[in-house]
Amino acid sequence: LPTCRICGGLARFNVLMFSDCYWVSDRYDIQDDNYRKWMSRVQKDSKVVVIEVGAGTAVPTVRYESQGKAKGPNGTLIRINLRDSDAPEDAISIPLGGKDALMRIEKELNL
Repeated sequence: LPTCRICGGLARFNVLMFSDCYWVSDRYDIQDDNYRKWMSRVQKDSKVVVIEVGAGTAVPTVRYESQGKAKGPNGTLIRINLRDSDAPEDAISIPLGGKDALMRIEKELNL
């Protein structure tokens, strides 16, 4: 079984849970910094398409982020989720698994 490079114990998914004092944020911090830098370079009037894959409703943080970034006249949200595909009225909802939906989108774009 994999072990933690920090403490040597049994490795776990690097996902922040509620009141989680064992989460190691190193990778998250780097990715969050990259994301914020990229978002700061996106022009205010640029067209933005957010493709959200598999974000459920139990902890809606990703959904809020996706909807916020796609908000406005130049934004489009594409929500892909087999069970929880409900989306705002101006979004595109695809009730499929992620791989299947992305392959179908790719096929349509390559016509």
